[in-house]
Amino acid sequence: MRTLEGNSTDWVQIGDAYCNETVSIRALAKQNGVSDTAIRKAAKKNGWTRPTANLAPREPDCKPEREPRRPRVEIAAKAVAAATISELTARGRNIILALMDELEFLNRHADVLGELVETNFNGDKDGSARAKLLKALDHETRTKSSNQLATALAKLQDAAPGKKEQAEEDAKTAGQGTGWGDDLDTGVVGRPN
Repeated sequence: MRTLEGNSTDWVQIGDAYCNETVSIRALAKQNGVSDTAIRKAAKKNGWTRPTANLAPREPDCKPEREPRRPRVEIAAKAVAAATISELTARGRNIILALMDELEFLNRHADVLGELVETNFNGDKDGSARAKLLKALDHETRTKSSNQLATALAKLQDAAPGKKEQAEEDAKTAGQGTGWGDDLDTGVVGRPN
C-alpha cells in the first residue's frame, strides 16, 4: 500500500501483515503493489516470521496410490534394448548421414552464415553466442566434424552385425549347383558326370 507521499511503500504495514496474518506472500504483495520477491527480501532483512500455527495443512500434489509416470528416457532405453543389432546399426547410420547432410549445408553456406552471425551478434551481450557460432562455422571445426563422422560411419560399417555369418554362409553355398564339391555332401567320392 502506498503512503500519501506517493512513491514510498508502507513497509511497516506490510511487515505487520506478514507477521500476523495468514494471507499468502503473493496475495500480500498484490494488495500492496510490490513484488513477492521484495517482500521476501524485506522479511529476511528485518527478521520477520510467518504465523505458522494458523496455516492450514496443504494437500499433497498427487495421490500416493497413483503410479508414478515413467520418464521418457526409461521408455527409450527399453525400446533400444528390444531392438536388434541390425536395427540399431541402421539407426546409427541414419543419424550419421543426417549429421553429414547438416555439415554439407554448413559447408555450402558457411560464408553467408558467417556474415549473418557478424551482423546480428555484435553487442557485448551477444559476444559469447557470437564466438560460439563463428567457432561452429570455422573451417577447422567443420573439417574435424567431417573426419569424426566419416570415422564413426566406417566403424559402424565394420561392426555391422552378420558380416562374419554372411561370409560363412556364402562360403557354404558358393559351389552349390556347379558340380564342384556337390558329391562331398552325399558321401560319394568321384568326379561329377
